[in-house]
Amino acid sequence: MAIRVAHVGTGNVGRLALTQLITDPQYELVAVCVSSEAKVGKDAGELAGLEVATGVTATDDLDAVLAARPECVVYCAMGDTRTPEAIADCARFLAAGINVVGPRR
Repeated sequence: MAIRVAHVGTGNVGRLALTQLITDPQYELVAVCVSSEAKVGKDAGELAGLEVATGVTATDDLDAVLAARPECVVYCAMGDTRTPEAIADCARFLAAGINVVGPRR
């Protein structure tokens, strides 16, 4: 059974992670959250640079990500310029019982 995963942040690192979530059958992508208004409503496949439609459209609303009931969030929006916001976002997911992973070292 695939792991239900949401993805946050589609920048340089996030795009690579999103590609893996889409192409690897052990994951079921259920939500994508973006910070750019220009990306809202776009299909996850397009955001990953793939020629596949996933049916998962990007949102800028973390409540929508929570409503998708993922088991895990791949959080790639931890830019050095927004650490307090990133911590608050991750704490929100954890408080909802959702695991969080990210590329941060």
